[in-house]
Amino acid sequence: MSPHAELPRNLGWLRDTVVEILIDQEGFRSITPTFRFAGYSTNTRSLDSSKKVIEGGAAQFVPISRQTFNFHYAPFDGQPVLRRISINGSPRDHVSRQATICLKSNGVYIVRGSETSIIPAKEVSGDSSTEAPKLRWKLDYFVDDRRGSGRREGEKTFTPLTFSCSPLLLHPLQGKKIRLMHVMKKNVVTKLVAEKMELPNATSCRSPSPLLCEAAPSSPPPLTRTDPSRAHLWNLHRRFQSHGHPSRLERSESSGAKASSPLGSNRMDGTYNRGQQPVSQRHRRASSAGEICVTDLNQGYQIVDEKKGVKARNGDPVFVLSSNRLDSPAIPYDRHILPPSKLSELLENIENAKPMLQKVEVSTSLSPAPRNPKVPALK
Repeated sequence: MSPHAELPRNLGWLRDTVVEILIDQEGFRSITPTFRFAGYSTNTRSLDSSKKVIEGGAAQFVPISRQTFNFHYAPFDGQPVLRRISINGSPRDHVSRQATICLKSNGVYIVRGSETSIIPAKEVSGDSSTEAPKLRWKLDYFVDDRRGSGRREGEKTFTPLTFSCSPLLLHPLQGKKIRLMHVMKKNVVTKLVAEKMELPNATSCRSPSPLLCEAAPSSPPPLTRTDPSRAHLWNLHRRFQSHGHPSRLERSESSGAKASSPLGSNRMDGTYNRGQQPVSQRHRRASSAGEICVTDLNQGYQIVDEKKGVKARNGDPVFVLSSNRLDSPAIPYDRHILPPSKLSELLENIENAKPMLQKVEVSTSLSPAPRNPKVPALK
């Protein structure tokens, strides 16, 4: 079937229409790709960004020959601009706004625009509405990196794909003469911006059966991090393993495994809670400055109560100073560093000590002589 078979009779003039689009970049590298009529469609959802149905149908055009044009892209350089759309070499312009041709990344782009119809609505749809209809247009193009011997950094290729529009947009009466006021208005009005088409999800399930879709997930599940991070590396260190860390104690108690110390005795710091499995601790190297460790609340009560008979006040947790030996008795944290008797003895020695007075020789300096001495007058 011919592509012109569904074309209405009142749109027969579209068959010989050739669309010319003028594009340039900062006043140079001007190109004029041409499109020929390819067909007519009643599906107009592609012309509108919100996928609304537009009355009047859509005329589709394709390039007369496959052409690729070279442009340059840089973050601070001006991008190509669509200046004008004309037909059959006519000096009339059919769009009132310019459009920016994006070249930032490779892919397919779409630039859309709309114009107000000059032709009365009565001639378009046959109704008596006074509101002028909107005429839509759309340009698809492809951007890629330039390849070849003469390639320079930042150069892109621009390949026009298709051009679609409302049929009446290309009507000879819709075109405007290119005058000074027309050019100034187009430069003042905000430019249209091309949008990049997102590729469909390649991992989406295409099976008609919903069971197969559920069995095949659209994306792989997130991987659990098994690589040792800084925290994991510290947990694997032997110095960390030698301490009774609360997380390790909980894991040992939950597993229910009976642990034994390297020395062969099932005890921790000389005692353990009743009804609980004892947890072993490795004997680590002695430190020159001693260590402070925080014991469990219940365990701390038993250690302090059984060893020293000291009870915690107001339910506060008990901090215990433990030596490096496993069988050493626990010492409460509020113990004095020096006994009171030793402290009083030191204070008495300081008071009884007589300060040694140093002899200081005091020297007096002579006053300077007057600068301007008075000379006695001669008689």
